[in-house]
Amino acid sequence: YYSLSGEDILGTSMDEYPVEARQIIVYLLTNHEGLDIKDVGSLMKRKAWVMRAALKRIKGKMENDPYLREMIEEISAKV
Repeated sequence: YYSLSGEDILGTSMDEYPVEARQIIVYLLTNHEGLDIKDVGSLMKRKAWVMRAALKRIKGKMENDPYLREMIEEISAKV
């Protein structure tokens, strides 16, 4: 879905694709893997409040974008 490296994911780029990919990762790790938001922050080298904001943003996007929601469901089924 995204052709990004681990460096892109953990980096600081605010370009659309890395940001959205990070948000999806936060969603999957918290909602499907059951990780605590603080643990996700540690994994992604970001503060917990940043992860909470990312989670809130991706949930909002999923409510308004059926394509994004379907894509995340497909990713979730594969992991």
